[in-house]
Amino acid sequence: MLLMLKGLELVNDMSASPRWAGGKATLVMTGDVVDRGHAGKAMWKYLFDLQDDAEKNGGTVVLLLGNHEANLLQGDYQYMTLPDACQYYAETKECKLLERDPRYAEYFWSKSFCLDRQDRPHYHFPGGKSTCCLAQESSRDRCPDTHGYVAAISKEWGPDGWIGREMRRRVRSGGVKLAHRIDRAGHAILFIHAGLDVRWLAARPRLWTGDIAHALQGYLWLTLQLEANTQSTPQTDARVVYDPVDLFGPDGPVWTRVCDLKLSECNGLREVLDTLEVDRLVIGHCPQYYGSGDHSVIPTGRRKYESPGIHEKCGSRFLLTDTRMSIGFTRDRSLSDQNEAAVEVSNNGIWALYPWRHPGCKKIADANVM
Repeated sequence: MLLMLKGLELVNDMSASPRWAGGKATLVMTGDVVDRGHAGKAMWKYLFDLQDDAEKNGGTVVLLLGNHEANLLQGDYQYMTLPDACQYYAETKECKLLERDPRYAEYFWSKSFCLDRQDRPHYHFPGGKSTCCLAQESSRDRCPDTHGYVAAISKEWGPDGWIGREMRRRVRSGGVKLAHRIDRAGHAILFIHAGLDVRWLAARPRLWTGDIAHALQGYLWLTLQLEANTQSTPQTDARVVYDPVDLFGPDGPVWTRVCDLKLSECNGLREVLDTLEVDRLVIGHCPQYYGSGDHSVIPTGRRKYESPGIHEKCGSRFLLTDTRMSIGFTRDRSLSDQNEAAVEVSNNGIWALYPWRHPGCKKIADANVM
């Protein structure tokens, strides 16, 4: 991610202390920063610092929550790798081994810190989810190998932990959001992690407004506030106790798979966008790779992680921007660099940017047809 920001000329260097170089630009991160390798906690700290530095220097950084952040807020850590969990709880022999020799981290790229314990099959739900990765299910007696991790992560993401406290403070100030609207040249672009499901919206008429980003923000703040008075335990530190409009549900804006819509369903999406007074919807969430969606060619070997780039649907009114740029997906730095992509919205039009490809950009729409 740091290399992408450098390639987009939004930071001066790749140091752990970011310095904003984007002037008055607005950067929108579409979520799922965590569970993409071993540095989820460190990346959120970096983004908080970048947000603060951008504000001091005339820019704006907007951080959208994805379904993986929602998982952590709900106390579900099944996708977190062991080295990532060690950032929260470093007292185990495995973490001490990783500290002495970071090369061991390679072994844990695709393994949850719970699912590594294959000798305890009774920990797992059908399908492989470990109950010991769930704050609500974990206990020291049932999960002696993992409960320390779970308790520490829950504390950190709860209302009194460092990440949890910063997350809630920035939700209140508008720095962390579920959706963000940008207006350029009289046109509106809505950024949201997973998208908007027509059926989900239909059941929530109060959200049918031209300012849906503001409406979602109010419900997000309410949802996080309702948990603050719950007695603190490892089972309740990181959890959403009441979600009044099902923001974190399977059809809500962080989890829906509206990206799978067929061409015949585009009229419904256009109707939603027109009702919300939005011209285009930009999402992350759904990785774009050969063999996914409309991409029929399926490479093998190293290239199976290669992304064809940002995908346009419904006459370019729907842009899918998750291009598998994380090394947590590809296990290959050069391939991750090649997959890096961003959408630029300006008075000159809408562009897909590829900092480390040639050609490095592709026009999606002219300003007069945005």
